[in-house]
Amino acid sequence: MVDLASHETQGPPVRLRKLISWGLIGQATYILSQFIVLLALARLSTVEAVGAFGLASAISLPIVFFFNLGLRINWATDIEEEYNFSDFLMLRTIACLLSYALIIVLGMLFLEGLTLSLLLVFGLAKTIELYNDFFYGVFQRVDAMRLVARSQMTRGILSSVGFGAVLYQSGSVTAAFFVQLVVWTIVAFLIDLPKAKSLAQRGRRPVPAKWENILVLARTSLPLGVNGGLAAVQSNIPRYAISFWLGLTAVGHFTVVSYAMQAMNMLFHSVSSSVQSRIGVYISKRQRAAFYRSLTKLITISSIIGIAVSVIGFIFGDTLLTIFFGQEYDGFGAVLSALLIASTVHAILLFLQVCILANRQFYAVMIVRMIFLVVMLVTCATAAAISGLIAVSIAIIITLVLQAFALFALVRNISFP
Repeated sequence: MVDLASHETQGPPVRLRKLISWGLIGQATYILSQFIVLLALARLSTVEAVGAFGLASAISLPIVFFFNLGLRINWATDIEEEYNFSDFLMLRTIACLLSYALIIVLGMLFLEGLTLSLLLVFGLAKTIELYNDFFYGVFQRVDAMRLVARSQMTRGILSSVGFGAVLYQSGSVTAAFFVQLVVWTIVAFLIDLPKAKSLAQRGRRPVPAKWENILVLARTSLPLGVNGGLAAVQSNIPRYAISFWLGLTAVGHFTVVSYAMQAMNMLFHSVSSSVQSRIGVYISKRQRAAFYRSLTKLITISSIIGIAVSVIGFIFGDTLLTIFFGQEYDGFGAVLSALLIASTVHAILLFLQVCILANRQFYAVMIVRMIFLVVMLVTCATAAAISGLIAVSIAIIITLVLQAFALFALVRNISFP
């Protein structure tokens, strides 16, 4: 068992590089597994089916991210232990029930056919994943990123293999996503929950949840939930615009091509999640030099990686898309390269944002997100109506650059108590 008391009183026992390494290992495996899912979906179904999945995920993810309430970062940065594990777990359960209820209502009102069935199954899987995300926060606060990595690897590998096998044998996209749901449920409740409970309680008697704590925790977590929901809406605005102006087939093309951007976003998000607790320590202990040194390294390394990948996408994009996903996705190399540039800017944005969140300025991040959600909506809708997918990709880049500058201004104003 990890000794949290030692972690809090004697300084961080694990090097930041090791935390990031575990985070990257787990997230890279998970990204690869989701690539296999998308590859199977593209190869064993139609572009329209991929579009149905893309639209279903675009509808469910903002709801799920809102009801996530940022409990992972809230727990990871709650150094003073104001709330108990049972308080967090009860709030997580209530939020998950509300999340899926809203998904069902929206699906029944506005969708039908394959898109509806995918929304119900995939939406439930993402709702279950909220438990994993909270448990990862418990692991993270005690620097046990290896447990996060093992969980991501287990559910990623098993779900992708099961997804591909069922889709190949049955041809049913819904049944394949149901396998993913089953695997994620087993890992969340039979593997991660017992470990998280043990680490959180550290041998002490369990404390029952208190409603007054849950209400206060919900109120303090609400800005994180709003920010997460707005972030998901912002990232899915291109799909909404493409669906409205260009149709479901174009959504399918964009879903496949944009996965490279999503993969890089997830990878860099894993890095930012791995360091957010440590960034909070730097701020609380007035370690200004360590704070800016870490931030500079993260931005520099991510920029180098992003630029290199973008160049590769520009040169070999069409060939790679054709090899992996088929002739239906040929000709979108320029869109791929533009989206990889966007993911590089997004990485910088993530690292700036995690500094602000580690300083617990939740409302500031929420306000910035609200402003640039509107900017993203205007730019992407205009681009989709006028020039198609490449214009939408450029609109994404412009919006993220402006948002990064706004977050940089907030980071410069962080005070070290």
